[in-house]
Amino acid sequence: MTTRVGVLRRDAFTWALVAICVLGWARAAHPQDLKPGTVIPRVGCRTEKGFSFALYLPSDYTPARPWPVLFCFSPAGRGEDPVRLLQAAAERYGYIVVGSNDSKNGPWGPLAKAQTALWKEVHARFPVDPARSYAMGFSGGARAAMSLALRHRGEFAGVISCGAFSAEDRVVPKSCGLAFYMLVGNEDFNTFEFAHYDQWLTKRKDPHWLEVFDGTHQWPAAPLLTQAVEFMQAEAMKRGQLSPDSVFLERLAQECLGWAKLLEERGELARAYREYRQGGEFFAGVPQAGGMAREGARLGKDQRTLESLRLEGIFEEYDQRLTDARDARSILIVLRDLERFRAGGGEAGHAAELVLRLAGLQLSELGAGLLRQGRYREAAFCLESSVAVAPGNPVYAYNAACALARSGQREKALECLRRAVSNGFKDGALMARDPDLESLRKEPSFAQILASASAP
Repeated sequence: MTTRVGVLRRDAFTWALVAICVLGWARAAHPQDLKPGTVIPRVGCRTEKGFSFALYLPSDYTPARPWPVLFCFSPAGRGEDPVRLLQAAAERYGYIVVGSNDSKNGPWGPLAKAQTALWKEVHARFPVDPARSYAMGFSGGARAAMSLALRHRGEFAGVISCGAFSAEDRVVPKSCGLAFYMLVGNEDFNTFEFAHYDQWLTKRKDPHWLEVFDGTHQWPAAPLLTQAVEFMQAEAMKRGQLSPDSVFLERLAQECLGWAKLLEERGELARAYREYRQGGEFFAGVPQAGGMAREGARLGKDQRTLESLRLEGIFEEYDQRLTDARDARSILIVLRDLERFRAGGGEAGHAAELVLRLAGLQLSELGAGLLRQGRYREAAFCLESSVAVAPGNPVYAYNAACALARSGQREKALECLRRAVSNGFKDGALMARDPDLESLRKEPSFAQILASASAP
């Protein structure tokens, strides 16, 4: 068992219509159990039974006016996680935040239904500002957020993508009207996906920002998500949806300049160069922008920066080849080159390690799919390869054991089970009932492995 404002005409008919809408919102959107200023982990959908979402309403929430909304998606269907991370920003800048409890990694059919349920419910229940809806997610949830925003083009102003960018089911078209804020850890296996899309969006002149933080494949911390909301606030000012605030913009520009200087002091020249460059472009007209543009131009000529960018380009290409691969052998061809880079160490070796993590994930997912289809030997080949790429991953080892057991390779299966348990796999109950492991139950060592997995 494999475990993404219109202007009101001032005539009597329009104002009467607005009054009717406000009265409707007042009746439907503010029941007593939805207390503003508090994170509510679970609110049942009325329009689509069986679905729910986590919710945060700002303390000064009133249904008498429209509000910007952040639609959030977690890869595990934990809507409360992003809602809590965004709570401070939502309170400070006045956003409704909703997090789906049903959208999670997996087949796109159920995921699309969960997205549609959340979309319909929020629009039926709250006064949504049609010019300022935003989609946000992490990992597979980021791909879900992008998909939702692209399916409702014209009804979203931006997407905040954390740990992943592209949607699985559609491509970002030109002139889509979206602003993009991208957040990825410097140790995230998807970091080169973001480097690729940063260049792509820059060439297209789409409004965007790439923020690389110190971390792995994880939700960014609350202050980083506040920065993302502030980017969308600044973009709304550019679009005339909010009144310009020079003090606010100068503060953001100063923070950007300070961070870029710190990155340069740390010797992270490619990151510093990117921060200077995008700061100079995005904050054009703000006093600090000219200085950032000059610093970016200076750093862009530094040979050390150019070498880092050259290496980044190489591994972007490997990342793209892995993304395009549709079978294990295509992935393994890329792995040979990456293993050579990893063995050489240094900056290139570290970059290769990040892409190899992505390769391990792809092999694991490919193998798990083959296992479900009953193609056991192919599954075992993919899953054993994922273990070779990432020998410390307990889930990869457990899934490999399942495929090997199904294909009759009992000794290899038991060895993978031992590796899984020694690396932290502790679900003895799953191991005891998993039909994929049936052929191992009479092996003398299976009971010992099971006991180790079941131990506190």
